[in-house]
Amino acid sequence: METGRYDAFVQGMRELGYVEGTNAIIEARFADAKAERLPAIAAELVRLKVDVIVATGTPVYRALQHATTTIPVVITLTFDPVGDGFAASLARPGGNITGLSLAAVDLGPKLLELLKAAVPKLSRVAVLLQPENPAHPQRVIRIMSAAQKVGIQVRKASRCSATTLMEHGCPRRRGAGRPLAGGPWLPGGVKAPTGTMLRD
Repeated sequence: METGRYDAFVQGMRELGYVEGTNAIIEARFADAKAERLPAIAAELVRLKVDVIVATGTPVYRALQHATTTIPVVITLTFDPVGDGFAASLARPGGNITGLSLAAVDLGPKLLELLKAAVPKLSRVAVLLQPENPAHPQRVIRIMSAAQKVGIQVRKASRCSATTLMEHGCPRRRGAGRPLAGGPWLPGGVKAPTGTMLRD
């Protein structure tokens, strides 16, 4: 997890009266962009019997969904919690997962529209995907549908993992197009008598 976001979380907890080392314990967990580590980290947090888990990133939500049905999980952001299977409905999520939903399921097509306005001769775009993120396929379908309507060819760049992208960048094939969109893939994590944060 990037330092600024984690620091903001700790500061926000402090402003709510939860001070680490005084009346709260924060157990940070980081997956270092290695999705395969998430199940073990989620299981560890469950063994610690934390009171609440604060999480960021669809792969993290999925790992926590499989690890616990009793510890409250607050997700910091998701595009489609119902479609992704994290909530029964927005009004009544049910289960132990709740949090914020970004009402921007159509953000990809809007980004494509803005890109086309900025580069009128645009004919190809590349959409960067994290192969481990189950939310990405539906987003790409919406982008491809919007692109087809305006005559833009979409190429999916999904061969590299988050780790590869962070360490080396994805190899760009000739004619791949301009990159358009990606997804959350940075790692991180937080136990309090008050909470735990985990991020893919």
